[in-house]
Amino acid sequence: MCFPTFTALGSLFLVFSFILELFIMIGQLSNRQFLNKIYYVAAWNDQQNLSYNLGLWNYCTGDGSGGVSSCSHPTAAYNWAKTPNIVDLVPNLANSWMAKGLFLGLFILVFVALGFSFIFWLMSLPICCLKKRGWGYSMSTLVFINFMIMLVALILALVLVLAGIRQITSADNTWNAHAGNALWIHIGAVLSLLVCFFCYSSGSCCGRKKEAYYDDSYNDVSTGKGRRAGCCGIGRKRNKAQVDPNYKDGNVIAGTNQPLYAASPVFQHTPQHGQDATMLQQPYMVSPSMGQQQLSPGITNTMQTGQAYDPNATTATTTANAANISNDPNSVSVPMHGYQTPVLQPANTPQ
Repeated sequence: MCFPTFTALGSLFLVFSFILELFIMIGQLSNRQFLNKIYYVAAWNDQQNLSYNLGLWNYCTGDGSGGVSSCSHPTAAYNWAKTPNIVDLVPNLANSWMAKGLFLGLFILVFVALGFSFIFWLMSLPICCLKKRGWGYSMSTLVFINFMIMLVALILALVLVLAGIRQITSADNTWNAHAGNALWIHIGAVLSLLVCFFCYSSGSCCGRKKEAYYDDSYNDVSTGKGRRAGCCGIGRKRNKAQVDPNYKDGNVIAGTNQPLYAASPVFQHTPQHGQDATMLQQPYMVSPSMGQQQLSPGITNTMQTGQAYDPNATTATTTANAANISNDPNSVSVPMHGYQTPVLQPANTPQ
């Protein structure tokens, strides 16, 4: 319960930081009621009834009462020193490469942090359901990286805002300046990322002792904590204690490292000069009827007289002796032709 709660809070603060960074990025892109109020520095001159709001993309002009009349064309990494009337106060900063690098770094860091916050927020949505602490460690690391990016961007923004206010007010006493709400939004985004980092870290680290207690109780046969009964056998958790952790040690013969099947007589070792009590294969024995095979009468007459083979004589002889020949196929008097199946006798029978 601890991990899903903290990961859900981390995802919530992550989307908060994304929204705040989005406000910073779209500030003063258009002269609309809400967008023209997001700026880093506001400078005004009561004598000239003129005011400027300096943001991340451009500047907006207005009267002394704070109203906005128009906004300039958006330019990425806009240099505040190039604003009309202000460029006369700080001409050395308008073409300074250091000032240009600071504005460019601020723009890039905020843009990168905005993209990371959106991607990490999408990644954080299924983590509260996965319940894997590895994901919590990964998200805490990624959020910490994004936090460092926004922290560096905040430092650059503070340097630019404080230095700009000091340069404008010191150059002409008729000009006044103060920090805008974009700076406070930036601070809020950094704090949201910091809280998000603590949420993911706490979700990954908390509840470990409680989890170990439930694991011990889960492995105990006498208790049933942590096990669901399931429905019809589905979703039922198996009791780990029912499986002997040393079950492999019981599959060997006591006092040896040989498996249990080695005790079978089939696998027992026979001495080299010994003789088995029972042979596994019967020796080949010749059938008694093998020596009593007879040739057909025609062939016998031909072999005795040396004359040519006469099939009629064979037929007559066979017909004459038909009455005297038994029809028993097992009789030895029946002529046996072709291959005879050998008869196997017990191997240990005395011959």
